[in-house]
Amino acid sequence: MKIFSKIIYGIVSFANNISGIFMILVTLLAVANVLMRAIFNKPIFGTFEGVCYLAMLMALLAMPGNELDDGNVKVTMVTDLLPATLQKIVAIFIDLLVIVGSSVIAVKLVEFAQQKMIDGDYSADLRIPTYIFVACISAGFALIVICTVYKLCKEIFGKSLSNEDKKSDNTMLG
Repeated sequence: MKIFSKIIYGIVSFANNISGIFMILVTLLAVANVLMRAIFNKPIFGTFEGVCYLAMLMALLAMPGNELDDGNVKVTMVTDLLPATLQKIVAIFIDLLVIVGSSVIAVKLVEFAQQKMIDGDYSADLRIPTYIFVACISAGFALIVICTVYKLCKEIFGKSLSNEDKKSDNTMLG
């Protein structure tokens, strides 16, 4: 479990770093476009499309880290009233739903990406093949599945991370 933990946290940390780079690129592109429009009255071609695709990839790459950090909003008014064992069962059931749902989405997106590739579909302005972005979204959902399976294993088997793992986890995801 310790090796699996290090691999998952390493991949998620890398994805978070790439997401941060995309955030900087989105900001720079938007500011540069505004400046070009204001100073030279000529916007940067394809800015809207570029910002949309980069923002989508940015959010997608940040989602697995959010899943590992339990960063999702949970309304626990009802589950807090339940006994601890039942709370654990509800948490496991929800994780199973996330795994099944995200798996189905990932598979369907792979099929959609294949169809986009066969059709030769390109973005409107920048003429970027759209199947690349669809495949990236599918990979993001697959990473969410992997992270949720990891969390589920910890919940089911009651394996708490060792102190060394906790230290490395906190430094990887802030």
